[in-house]
Amino acid sequence: MMRALFAACLFLAGCDFSGDPAPARKSVFRPVASSTNAEVSAFLSKGGGGKAKLVFVDRTGPENRLNYIDFSESSGSPVIHQIPAAVRPSVPVISPDGEWVVYASGAGSEAGSPLSARSSVWLVRLRPDAKPTLIAADSACEPRFVQDKAGGLSIVYTTLAPDFGWEGYGKTMKVDVDVTGANPVAGVPEAIIGDGSYTGGLSWDGRYLVGGGGHVAMLDRQGSSNRPDTLSLNMIQSCNASISASRLFTNTMMYLNTSGAHPALNGGKTWGEWQAILISNGAKQLVKGFMFPASPAVPLETEPPSFTMARWHHCEWSNHPYFAAATLNADRYFKVAQGYENSHYQERIYLVNLKDSTYLEVLRPDKIAYSGRNGDVSGFHWPWLWVEVPSGFQEEADWLKAPN
Repeated sequence: MMRALFAACLFLAGCDFSGDPAPARKSVFRPVASSTNAEVSAFLSKGGGGKAKLVFVDRTGPENRLNYIDFSESSGSPVIHQIPAAVRPSVPVISPDGEWVVYASGAGSEAGSPLSARSSVWLVRLRPDAKPTLIAADSACEPRFVQDKAGGLSIVYTTLAPDFGWEGYGKTMKVDVDVTGANPVAGVPEAIIGDGSYTGGLSWDGRYLVGGGGHVAMLDRQGSSNRPDTLSLNMIQSCNASISASRLFTNTMMYLNTSGAHPALNGGKTWGEWQAILISNGAKQLVKGFMFPASPAVPLETEPPSFTMARWHHCEWSNHPYFAAATLNADRYFKVAQGYENSHYQERIYLVNLKDSTYLEVLRPDKIAYSGRNGDVSGFHWPWLWVEVPSGFQEEADWLKAPN
């Protein structure tokens, strides 16, 4: 029955899957820093964060590039570093120690991918001259690190990444990786879930798995049922599932939905597609929400006018309980000889303090122009933030409790 439901829901607009389109023929725009390293440090220190790094995929030019920023560098403005040896990178995540990046490469790398699509998982040190190591070939998607791992690294990934992947599509795997030698050595993968793909990661305590695509769902591995709970607010189509980094509220997850309304968010008014980042818990309660930044310091409008709508995309909980990263997606129409054509650029990267609901823009485009491709989805994709968690850090006991 559920597979029939999956087939019936294929018409839904996927908000995880960005596809694997041909890259732009020329650079659409170039990244410009919106904040200094000192401003990033000050923003993070308010939430008890230390040093920080950001990884993302630059899809604005002829080749997709795996880029990263180390905000602790002595330069006043953030410097973007590239790892050229990473080919066709997608969905990168930084390791708990801040030294490595795991990513997928291939048409099936991201949640919401077609069942026939395939991808592989790679691991590379966070360094421009680093060479990637293949961790899992052909059927390996949406990799993420095990959060609480003493010594070495462990990676969770799925063998498929369709919408509703937890309904018996593929497996959810875990593999240990030895990084003590000259090159990483992957162990023998094991299936932690043999009948479903959970693309949104494993909780700090290892108890909860989440998945996204069509809806978002959470599985309690210690529960009495082997069925996950659907956490989508008001059962509206949702995606971009990302497991909590909280050590206390491990049954929480972050996601986007296509639209919605809630008395505790946006003054009770309805928001549009992907315009609110939501956090829900295993009891299906909305815990927090974060509306998109509608009025950035540098306006979204261009001359001549092109801007129509802004919304979040690719929200990801960082390794630190209090922080996340997300892109700001801008929909535009450009005048061409035949009329108008559109784009859906992911133009800006934001850091989000989940505790006090403040945002910091760290990256934006130098200028906006039509790329010559109708429906273009160029931009800065899949940002993932790593934040140093001080040894004496104490997570507040009530910061993520559901409202009464």
